[in-house]
Amino acid sequence: QLASGHGVRLRADLEEILDRLRQDLPAALKAKDFGAERERLGAHYGQQSEALFNELAERARQLEMVIRQLPNGVLMFVPLKDGKPMEPKDLEELGDQERADLERRQESLGELAAAILAKQQELSHHLRAEIHAMVRAFAARIILPLFEQVKSNFPGAPLAAWVDRARDHLLDNLERL
Repeated sequence: QLASGHGVRLRADLEEILDRLRQDLPAALKAKDFGAERERLGAHYGQQSEALFNELAERARQLEMVIRQLPNGVLMFVPLKDGKPMEPKDLEELGDQERADLERRQESLGELAAAILAKQQELSHHLRAEIHAMVRAFAARIILPLFEQVKSNFPGAPLAAWVDRARDHLLDNLERL
C-alpha cells in the first residue's frame, strides 16, 4: 500500500524513466562505442562463418567438385573434370559406376553443407544474443540510476522489490518500446 498521493508520484516517476529511455537509448545506440563493438562482433562471427564455408569449399575440392551458389541461395555441387566444371554433356556421358561415385560425393558434400549451415545459423543466433545483451547493458546504464532514485523516494521492502521487478521487466522487453 502506498500513502495517499504516492501512487500518482510513482506513476509519474516511472513514466519519466520510460521517456528517458525512449529518448536516450536510440542516441546511445548511435554512439561510436556501440557501433564499434557491434562491428567487432559482426567481424568476429563473420570470420567464423567464412571459415566454415572455406571448410566446405576445401572438402569440395578434395572430392573434385566446386560449389556454385544460385541466385536463390541454393548450393550446387558441380563435379570437376581436368580441374574445370563439367558440362551437362560430360555428365550424360558418365558410366553407371562414375555416376554412382559422383552421386556419393555429392551426397557426402550435401551432408557436410547441412551441418555447416546449422553451425552458421547457430553463429547468427549467438551474434543476435550478444547484440541484444549489449543493448540491454546500454539501457541499464540509462535507467538503473533512475530506478534507484525511485526506490529512495519510496522506501520500503515490498515496493523496492516491485520496483526491481519492474526494472528487470523493462530491460527484458526493450523491443516493445
